[in-house]
Amino acid sequence: MPRAWRLTSILMVALLTFGTAILTGPAVPEVSAQQSGTLTPLGDGIYMYQHTGYTTVFVVTNEGVLLGDPMGVSRSTALRDAIRSVTSQPVRWVVYSHDHSDHASGGAVFRGTAQFYAHQNAIPRLEARRDPDVVMPDAALGDRAVFTPGGRRVELHWVGRNHSNSSLVLFMPRERLVWAVDFIPIQTLPFRDLGDAWIDEWIESISRVEQLDFTRIVPGHGDMGTREDVRAVREYLSELWTSVQWYSFIGFDDATAITAALRGRFRARYGSWAQFETFFPLNVQGMLRFLNDRNSGRIS
Repeated sequence: MPRAWRLTSILMVALLTFGTAILTGPAVPEVSAQQSGTLTPLGDGIYMYQHTGYTTVFVVTNEGVLLGDPMGVSRSTALRDAIRSVTSQPVRWVVYSHDHSDHASGGAVFRGTAQFYAHQNAIPRLEARRDPDVVMPDAALGDRAVFTPGGRRVELHWVGRNHSNSSLVLFMPRERLVWAVDFIPIQTLPFRDLGDAWIDEWIESISRVEQLDFTRIVPGHGDMGTREDVRAVREYLSELWTSVQWYSFIGFDDATAITAALRGRFRARYGSWAQFETFFPLNVQGMLRFLNDRNSGRIS
């Protein structure tokens, strides 16, 4: 790893102070919907932007805009235009939620004015992948960082391995708002077969998010949620873990059979969640694979 990315502490506080005033942008409707996406003001210069199933946030201050994910090449130009519709301030800071390209790509439209940031665990993966559509971060962040653009306090927390090993959670304590991508889906089952996630640590990651004092959460896909939605995701994963583990322990080694045994009970509680019928069998398959890999020592 290049020297520029090395951090000398497991816990790093990157305190960036840029002033105290907050820019008040032009008046906008409560929700501005266009073919290019939907822009929703969340108050105090904070906006949620949604486009073709993806969601990000940005914060407008008198010293520039702090942006979450650029959301991919096919969406980033529309995102840039949405930002320009509410402020003349340039995007100064772009923070990648994690290393996956569908969220981190597309930042080139902000490269002229912005500095890019990611968790230190993202750097080797981004370097190895060398996706030409992903702007390499200018700085690697540790397990906690604080930005204060325009006097706003924006905290970034690494809460452990989950959907990725580089997920950063954006937290605004005064506004009691969290932005967390891909590992806390709101009223939606986790994606497909859970990928190469660290499922046991994923559950603990959600518990750490719950320790933050927030009332609203913006996910990486879909609509905003509440603390109760976060708790429900943790409980779903915990229940799936213990249930699949039990059936595996008593001799079930086929995900289809375990799915058939569990579907009714899980449908009663989670059947209203998006993608339940499609993703539940895949979630069981992924959980069984993870448990088998963990028991055989293939996961550390």
